[in-house]
Amino acid sequence: MIVLFHLLWISFFFLILFSSSHFFLKNASKIGKECGISEISTGIFILAFGTSLPELAVSIQSVFAEQANISIGNIIGSNICNLSLILGVALILSPLYLKKQIKADFYLLIILFAIQSLILKNQILSLFEGSLLLLGLFFYLKKTLNLSKISKKENSHHKKFQSLLISFFSLIISLYFLFFSSEKLINHSVSLASHFQISSMIIGLSIVALGTSLPELATVIVTAKQGKQELIIGNIIGSCFFNSLAILGLMPFLGKIEGINLQMSDIFALIAIPLFVVISKEKLGKIKGLSLILFYLLYCYSLKS
Repeated sequence: MIVLFHLLWISFFFLILFSSSHFFLKNASKIGKECGISEISTGIFILAFGTSLPELAVSIQSVFAEQANISIGNIIGSNICNLSLILGVALILSPLYLKKQIKADFYLLIILFAIQSLILKNQILSLFEGSLLLLGLFFYLKKTLNLSKISKKENSHHKKFQSLLISFFSLIISLYFLFFSSEKLINHSVSLASHFQISSMIIGLSIVALGTSLPELATVIVTAKQGKQELIIGNIIGSCFFNSLAILGLMPFLGKIEGINLQMSDIFALIAIPLFVVISKEKLGKIKGLSLILFYLLYCYSLKS
């Protein structure tokens, strides 16, 4: 009876999750069009920021609780999950073509992850280093916005403002239901796993790890079905930049970040995944997607040892 109870709630919250993802994507696209920015920039500025809010909340709470390693692990783990599992699922559903701007962003990610690893290897994140990361975010967003294709629409300012206002409030509402359903889905999944006496480590590596990335995963699945490739890659790349520059850069301003325990396997995974993507031909398809998912599963298994 308890199992049936949890299964019914899991099914119900999955339905809410994907419905809210659909409306979140629809309103984000509307706002992007009204502001005259390209799909990839909409993914970076709106989708990525929105779906990275859980990571921001977890990192802030961890810093206040003086648990720096949880914050750092959350950021690095989220980036690895975005670039392997979530990108892998997206490629299985819809092929992606590596355009010049997308390749350039992946090379930037490799450089950023290398610098980030060097900073964290000294086990301390200073205010100066945090400031540099936040400055890096400013220049990255400025560069992205400048590269956006501006489309001029013949529309009155009043109608444009009304449309933007409606889309913005709809976006906030759909984002709330996206996070609400994700949280409930995790809770019921953990309860179900505990009922079958599955170990806490396996729950953490599978259900909870996947659960914290559900907003990104659900948004990517809905986007892939609509064939909006640039929104997909913008969401994934933007989330990684937001995690590594905004969240990591903000952390030393909230509390002391010291005693960081960064493993070589984490550094390898961070740099190897985007490198694996950029050395590919222009088209990324199902085989590459399956390879990325396999890489993520092997990485999760490596955490066990």
